[in-house]
Amino acid sequence: MTAATAADFRENISRFHDCALLLEKSGLRPVNPARSWPCRFSWLYRLMQRVLGPDLSYRLVLCYDLALLSRSDALCLIDGWQQSRGARIEENFAFRVGIPKLYCYDAKEKKLTQRNEQPKKNRKHKKQ
Repeated sequence: MTAATAADFRENISRFHDCALLLEKSGLRPVNPARSWPCRFSWLYRLMQRVLGPDLSYRLVLCYDLALLSRSDALCLIDGWQQSRGARIEENFAFRVGIPKLYCYDAKEKKLTQRNEQPKKNRKHKKQ
């Protein structure tokens, strides 16, 4: 999750919750990143950053996130995901291992689309 300001961060959290509710109403069980330990226990994440540094802390959280994703049935990307480094890494990971993707463009209007892409050998991704 990336946010330029605290208000942007709160908006992202709100969008995660809206999308999770839409998925639940569709009969799915979402793993909401806004409910994961780095968001719920921000004091712990700040401590990790002080002790390990921001780069290693970010990588550890991303590894945890990808471990959760590897056991998931699908990845749901919210509007604006292309601007998030972590979301782009998740999308690339899902593509490479064949995890289907859902797109939650406007949860308040209850729009959810699914795209099942199979990995293509010629698809190129920029290195992260």
